Amino acid sequence: MVHYRNQILFLLLILNFIYEAIQLTTLIAEKTPKQFHSHFNYTTQNYPNNYTGEWLIRTNGDNHTIQANLAECDIESVTRKGKTMCSWDWDILAFYNGNATEYIYIKSTCCNGTLGHIHGSGSELYVKFTTDSSTSKKGFTISYQDFEPAENHTEISKSSQSTAESGSSTAATVGAVIGVLLGAVAVLLTIFVIRAVQGDLSADKETRTKMHSVDTAPVEIPKDRRRWTQIVDSIKKAIFILGTTCVFIIAASNSITWHLQRIWGASGNLWQNTWNRIYLAFGENDLLIGLFGTYALSMSVFWIANFFLLIIEITKWPQFLTKYKIQEDPITEKHKPMLKKTLQVVVFNQTVIGIPFMVLTYYLFEWRGCAFHGELPTFHWFLLELTVFSLVEELGFYYSHRMMHHRNLYSYIHKRHHEWTAPIGIISLYAHPIEHIISNLLPPILGPLLMKSHLCSIWVWFTIALLSTTISHCGYHFPLLPSPEAHDYHHKMFINNFGVLGILDRLHGTDLNFRASKAYQRHVLLLGLTPLSQQIPDSPSKKSE
Repeated sequence: MVHYRNQILFLLLILNFIYEAIQLTTLIAEKTPKQFHSHFNYTTQNYPNNYTGEWLIRTNGDNHTIQANLAECDIESVTRKGKTMCSWDWDILAFYNGNATEYIYIKSTCCNGTLGHIHGSGSELYVKFTTDSSTSKKGFTISYQDFEPAENHTEISKSSQSTAESGSSTAATVGAVIGVLLGAVAVLLTIFVIRAVQGDLSADKETRTKMHSVDTAPVEIPKDRRRWTQIVDSIKKAIFILGTTCVFIIAASNSITWHLQRIWGASGNLWQNTWNRIYLAFGENDLLIGLFGTYALSMSVFWIANFFLLIIEITKWPQFLTKYKIQEDPITEKHKPMLKKTLQVVVFNQTVIGIPFMVLTYYLFEWRGCAFHGELPTFHWFLLELTVFSLVEELGFYYSHRMMHHRNLYSYIHKRHHEWTAPIGIISLYAHPIEHIISNLLPPILGPLLMKSHLCSIWVWFTIALLSTTISHCGYHFPLLPSPEAHDYHHKMFINNFGVLGILDRLHGTDLNFRASKAYQRHVLLLGLTPLSQQIPDSPSKKSE
């Protein structure tokens, strides 16, 4: 998995450099003002439809910034609630500090005369102009020059101040997020090291006593060696996850996602225009789109995915897909009463529990200042959000899930979910109401609340989370889809693999038996058509048992 991931990462990096060299116009700011226009035939023709123009203005002076001026501007605008919006146009002109990582919000009327001076807070200013499929106009002219702040310069424009505040706010947000994540990992590592030194391996002892003979026997490793191995593996796992995340974020913030940013803003800013129309369809009402829109999306994603999985489970059609079944325990007549009960519990959780929780979630998002309309986040920021969402969900789900396995809670709450030892997709939401709230609903919303995310980002994240948990429970290891082997092993053995990403399982040693099993060898992305159960079969002795 890591090998393929690195290959893809380097391929994207190479493609990105090629894309930048061909597509991006780089300009150098000097003391003397220069100009550029929205498009090539500025004086004779309107700008084209479905067009994207990108300019990166740079200055080579130390501690210098760039001062730009929108000298002329005539682009399509849109009026919302009596106001002409500059940050929400069908044709959008946007200014960013650096490589499209920090949006500079212009609070003047869009393209009504001039906007005055626009100051970047760094040595680069990125300008992006995207158009939709209709209504083209004359375009714009932007003048720019190198700006060297004087020591006695006290008359700073409000636009400059708001830009600087925006920059410092974004930097503070990113710094705070990274600080929280690093702090959390540091605390977890400290706790684990203390436990290992003290010899508190009760979790491993419980794992060994509960281990079934269906799979491999518990691995007996000398005590001192086991402690040291777990500590080293935990540190390596944490460094790998955080290191990969940080490297990817740094690369993305500079250049690696330029070609993906192109897709993100393709077809005349397709995603922005699509979101604008979705918001209009909900009557420009934050409550409607935040509550009913989110609920409708969640229900649609879950039931569409599980509809096809249920067809395969019940009808065994199409036949060629059944060979990817992990456990040979198909649904028969004796399972149908249990399936009916599962459907009833899932619907109950989605309605009686889910709707009130969705109302609470809406007001929490509103309280945190999450945006429901307007400018979508840049693709780079969206990648950072997804990384934070995943890590926060890992923390929330691992500890809540492991808590549910405590002997004082398991029989009363979590046992319902484990009635299915050979899981199917729909049981991802088959849980006691208390567990559904604590483990299924809370962890996915914590990340968006922390990041104050746009509703569009939240919708994408909820879609990913629902599909991920469905795949983890589906019981099939299909080609090109994430491996469900880890969570299937958890249902089969009732032990190990309490998390989503696996980092906390490695940290706490709650994956030792899984790592010694054939299921762990099959826990990879299937790139061919031959099932991994055939490529790496269980030993004959295990099958006979």
